[in-house]
Amino acid sequence: MRFLKKLKYVITLGVITASCSVMASPYGDSDVLFGCIIKGKTTKEVAVLRNNNEVTYLFGKSDINGGGVIPEITLVKNVSQLSQAWNYSRAEGVSIHTLNIPENEYTYSVSYIDDGKNTDGEITVLKQGKEISTIKCDDVWEQHLGDSNMMHGIPDESD
Repeated sequence: MRFLKKLKYVITLGVITASCSVMASPYGDSDVLFGCIIKGKTTKEVAVLRNNNEVTYLFGKSDINGGGVIPEITLVKNVSQLSQAWNYSRAEGVSIHTLNIPENEYTYSVSYIDDGKNTDGEITVLKQGKEISTIKCDDVWEQHLGDSNMMHGIPDESD
């Protein structure tokens, strides 16, 4: 009888552990503001995370084992250092949400575009305000750039 109780405890503990590990995020307690996959010679990934008033931009190889981004670029900023923009064209029915992350003379702009039928993501890199590169996302796996609760405290670009 004692053996069966121990076995039941071990099985229950194993089920709880397995359930928790399935739900675990590779980004811990951080909220994901934006995440996308970029396919090419090497699959890359972008993740923009928020933990309280700290926003982290990660760009790098995608971990094929589900571990998130293996960062090549990591930027950590306070929300007050960032800016956001929302543009909407009623005539075209296109909505664009953008988060701008400055780093010295560069700005990394993460955008989510929704035309009512298709959704796209892209990362634009600017140097001293001039566009030097735009990378289109092949798969946007999460985006909350238009969520005012998750974007609170980030100044509007026009401010």
